[in-house]
Amino acid sequence: ADASVKDREDKTARDYALENNHVDAVAILEAFSRRGFVGLARSAYGTSHNRVLCQFGCGVMEDMGDKLDEHHRRCPMRPCRCPLCGVLVEARELSSHDENDCSERPVTCNLCHDRIPRSFVDDHRAKECCKREVECLQCSSRLKADILHKHQSFICQRRLVPCPLECGSEIEFCDLKRH
Repeated sequence: ADASVKDREDKTARDYALENNHVDAVAILEAFSRRGFVGLARSAYGTSHNRVLCQFGCGVMEDMGDKLDEHHRRCPMRPCRCPLCGVLVEARELSSHDENDCSERPVTCNLCHDRIPRSFVDDHRAKECCKREVECLQCSSRLKADILHKHQSFICQRRLVPCPLECGSEIEFCDLKRH
């Protein structure tokens, strides 16, 4: 272990131990940085050889066993997997990740108001959103995707309809009178 390693916030385990008033951990980390060996650090401080620092770097020092295991289950710096995108983040940052960074967090489409994963927003708006603007292939009118079928079937003046005189041809609706 390297006691000089810093996290994203430019803090070492010693910095966290100082912030949280973990004097045993501070002493061990200082001894460790002077001697460079955990065994020497522990013996130099005179602490029980059964007390160890949290493996996640929060600075907490616990007796080995149940207390340490319990701390590791609740440590704010323990790695947690985002249930949406699978990225590993520190437990204390999971809420912020979910709200701000997660590529799979649900967002609301500003057109149709459906909830969709953030990573699919562009694709949704371009290909799936029922309120996206599309063009009628017959008359080139611009309209919402959810009414395109109705438009093409009943409203479009360029839609093809069977000849009412039963000549067998299909004619654009707008040309029926001329036919």
